[in-house]
Amino acid sequence: AICLEDCFTHLEDNREVMGDVRSAIQVHIHYDDIASEVLLSLRAVRQPFDCFITTTSFEKAVSIFNLFKKGFNYRRLEILVVRNVGRDVAPFLLQLKHRIKHYEYFCHVHAKKSLHSDFGNEWRKELLGQLLNKNEGILELLDSNPNIGLINPTPHPRVKPFLGWAQNLPYANIVARKIGIPEINLPNVVDFPAGNMFWARADAVRQIFEYDWQERDFPEELNQLNETIMHGIERI
Repeated sequence: AICLEDCFTHLEDNREVMGDVRSAIQVHIHYDDIASEVLLSLRAVRQPFDCFITTTSFEKAVSIFNLFKKGFNYRRLEILVVRNVGRDVAPFLLQLKHRIKHYEYFCHVHAKKSLHSDFGNEWRKELLGQLLNKNEGILELLDSNPNIGLINPTPHPRVKPFLGWAQNLPYANIVARKIGIPEINLPNVVDFPAGNMFWARADAVRQIFEYDWQERDFPEELNQLNETIMHGIERI
């Protein structure tokens, strides 16, 4: 990975202090043709936040930076170039693992296409809309209910029949062992953030960040639909 923090960080009012806002939003953008759509959703977030972005080439980073620096309510903007390994999951964990301690809440979204389906665009718009266009209500809910640790969108109707472990329970248990929790014993139908976009209370999911994730923990991209550590993490 090449850190472009020095070249591609924009700080509002030139402040370099992390932790002066409560929330962070992490965005993975492999498909940069969707970047404008993601930016439009981010503009709906009225509260100040720090924005961390990962993408998969220097050229994409330059384009995304020039697009995003022009306008939404971020306090800090950082773009990191990563290899196309681990879908959105590896970039999300690798970018935030040393930063999560600075925030009370965070959101993870990505420029999702789901090329194996015929409803990928519809699904992405639905996920972004529920998480970013309704963010004030989500933060109010987290503030008023300290026992809520994670909020995920209502599953898309075409996804509901697949809300289960499928062949991913062994991979979830690999993750469980890495982060020090007992083997999972849950029913076959599991409610999880299908599509891997969600808001979370940082303290509720801190264990996932305490493991020293490395790029080598994730498989090369082979258009896998299931049975990877990314699918295990999504469900855990």
